[in-house]
Amino acid sequence: MSAGQRLENVTVDAPRFERVCRTANSEAYLIVEGEEVVGRIDLHFTTSVVYGVLIAERQLSLEEVAELRTEIDDELVQTADLARDDFLLAVYQGAPVRQEPFSDDDDLPINLEDLN
Repeated sequence: MSAGQRLENVTVDAPRFERVCRTANSEAYLIVEGEEVVGRIDLHFTTSVVYGVLIAERQLSLEEVAELRTEIDDELVQTADLARDDFLLAVYQGAPVRQEPFSDDDDLPINLEDLN
């Protein structure tokens, strides 16, 4: 391959999931590709259904959503060792207002637009 040619098919590593928190019936993870946080998944386990809320920090095609749903199911939902009839996933696109979560100790401005 000459120096001017580009690779047409580049294999991207599967995202990794970094747990943010866990309760008796729910878990939350950051979705990380390389060193970049690209989304967040919150999972809520009931007796028969697992509900998920995915917030993607970039535009995803329907194919990418389907692939990510499969990875979440394989890596997080199925490994929870809970029987389930279905995995329902709501998908949103957005960006965090800031990287760290807000806490009781934060002195929040009156208007969240002041954070930008």
